[in-house]
Amino acid sequence: MDAPWASGRGRPLKADGRRRGMTVAALLGLAVTLYAETLTPLGVAHGALYPLIILLAALGRQPRLVLLVSVVGAIFILVGIPLSPPPPSGISMDLVVANRSMSVAVVLVTGALALMMLRYLREANTALEELERTNQVLRQNKELLEIASESGHIGGWSADLETQRVYLSEEALRICGKPSGYTLSVEAAIAFYTPEYGKVIRGAFERCARDGAPFDEELLLLNDAGEAVWVRSIGKAVRDASGAITRVQGALQDIDQRKRAERSLQDLAERLTATLESITDGFFLLDRQWRFSFVNGRAESILRRRRVELLGQSIWDAFPEAIGTRFEEAYRKAVETGESVSFNAGFEPLDLWVDVRAYPSAEGLAVYFLDMTERHRLEQRLQQAKQLESVGKLTGGIAHDFNNLLTVIMGNIDLLGEQLDADSPLRPVVRTIGSAAQRGADLTHRLLAFARRQPLEPRAVNVNALLTRMEDLLRPAMGDHIAVTLRLSKQPWHAMVDPAELESAVLNVCINARAAMPDGGRLTLETINTHLDETYTDQGVDLRPGEYVVLAVSDTGHGIAAENLSHVFEPFFTTRPQGQGSGLGLSVVFGFIKQSRGHITIYSEPGQGTTVKLYLPRCIAGEEQPAQDVVDDSVPRGGQETILLVEDGSLVLQQAQGQLRALGYQVLCAEGGQQALTILDAHPEIDLLFTDMTMPGGMSGKQLAEAARSRYPNLKVLFTSGYTENAIVHAGRLDAGLHLLSKPYRRKDLARKLRTVLEEDAHGTPAADS
Repeated sequence: MDAPWASGRGRPLKADGRRRGMTVAALLGLAVTLYAETLTPLGVAHGALYPLIILLAALGRQPRLVLLVSVVGAIFILVGIPLSPPPPSGISMDLVVANRSMSVAVVLVTGALALMMLRYLREANTALEELERTNQVLRQNKELLEIASESGHIGGWSADLETQRVYLSEEALRICGKPSGYTLSVEAAIAFYTPEYGKVIRGAFERCARDGAPFDEELLLLNDAGEAVWVRSIGKAVRDASGAITRVQGALQDIDQRKRAERSLQDLAERLTATLESITDGFFLLDRQWRFSFVNGRAESILRRRRVELLGQSIWDAFPEAIGTRFEEAYRKAVETGESVSFNAGFEPLDLWVDVRAYPSAEGLAVYFLDMTERHRLEQRLQQAKQLESVGKLTGGIAHDFNNLLTVIMGNIDLLGEQLDADSPLRPVVRTIGSAAQRGADLTHRLLAFARRQPLEPRAVNVNALLTRMEDLLRPAMGDHIAVTLRLSKQPWHAMVDPAELESAVLNVCINARAAMPDGGRLTLETINTHLDETYTDQGVDLRPGEYVVLAVSDTGHGIAAENLSHVFEPFFTTRPQGQGSGLGLSVVFGFIKQSRGHITIYSEPGQGTTVKLYLPRCIAGEEQPAQDVVDDSVPRGGQETILLVEDGSLVLQQAQGQLRALGYQVLCAEGGQQALTILDAHPEIDLLFTDMTMPGGMSGKQLAEAARSRYPNLKVLFTSGYTENAIVHAGRLDAGLHLLSKPYRRKDLARKLRTVLEEDAHGTPAADS
């Protein structure tokens, strides 16, 4: 495999051939000389030939051959004494021996010199080769340094402290915008920098020249074109053999692109930070070890923790309550799968409900979250209101039908009572049935109050005066172990509310407070005027902004557990032992307040007590209604008036017809609207239409009354109903000029109401008693 020598590099091949040629020549020379030894007697000429043969071996640069030729030549000279012809006459043998001995010395000396020469040449050649390799490395390093200098924009400089001259490399000159070979003074070099950075580099250079302190500064330099360029200047002191600082040298690097990129990145980071700080979402970043690396201001507010407390801390250490919750499950899933997640969840320790979006990345997890707590509460309230509304509809329907039955029962009880003798043994039974029926009527009244379907008669009420009147009732009702305190507003507004129902509501709340203080305590009733703006009313359901009279009832009882607070207004819900409460108290209050266009709130903590606030709408000028006269307990009899009775239930129709006739009235009956209109057309002398509000056949009592009055404008109308369905009751009050007798009613209530309506003049004013 001689291929390496065929690559075009022929010098090793020629040198090798020359060595072989010299070796062959030396060996032939030895053979010729030895042969000549046998032909001449003295061997002088032959001894002179050996150095030439040694020279040929030396030219082949073969030390071993030189040594061989030298030794063999010396031996041949000595062997030639016996082999050569005898010396000529006259020449002694001693001369021959001396001559050959001298030739041996010459050969050996020549061989030694040749070996020394070859050794020197070998060492010189080795040194030259090492020098060539060194030069090659230096050339390569220079090339790499030039590449690095050009690529890294790094130049060198050296300042001679004795001459105060600065020498710059080519790259350093390029950075400064100066031509090749340019030198300048130290002061001129410092003058390259802008004034503010010139002071910095001057101080750093002087400290290095004086104390040997190295420096590494990033500065702003003005090149020869007047352009501002960011550079990095590095310097260190150079000392002489005595330790004195003679020079300061270092490097100059163009870092303008890097600095501008850093500035751009910093501007981008600042804009991004400003954006993240301005968004309405909370935002934080977690690294791969679940540590907070960024927290915006909104997140601080929502999490109620300062960012300095969170940064660098693991989220599981900062919020250990989140371990094992939906938050940990979703975050770990996002990191493990590399897919974003979004979810809604509540965090009970902070009383939060948040909408979360988490996006994984190579750096960790970016989490956006929106505080949905208020919205969640509103949705819960709305859901609760819908549930209560559904229950209210069911309750109202049941109460309506039940009232019809009670009307029949109570009417028949009244008739039966009138027909029994005073000493009849059945009279106690009749009274017991009447009491039971009245209790049923009270229950349906409560159910209608909860369902917001009771007919209210709101008027201007001085709440302070109402509470003052109730104080004498409340103190004994609460018991000696409970102190009752009134804290009343000094300048109270009047509330637009049904006073009787308000008294009932206050009494219900106070009874609940009494049950919460079995071992005694304090009951406080307060009034205050307040204005609810849209910011507050937007958080409630069925609540309008405006002015309200607040009636607050506070106790120091055992309070209500958090899990029960959301249920306290539900009908039949109670925390009392079975048989000690109906669960209708607060639900009735709730229905009454809502029907009165007000608002109710309850605040309670276990062991701290409870406060119930009733927001009653302020009475607006022009809404005041005069108090009604108190009616005596007598049962007024009817005259010769004719009444058209309209009822959809046969039992109620029969019972009401009997009561009306017993009171002395002429009665015509109809079971629906169309039949009633037909009877009216046949008997235009009818004085009063007494109709139920709800009837089958597509015509309600109100529609019947409107149709009848369109034909007979002077016809008097009295409505009756188990509940109103808002047909003639709007916003908690009766429509102006209309009369309603709520079921169930007693005979005396029917008699009084009939006389009130029949004796009313055309302008709606009751006639004076005769």
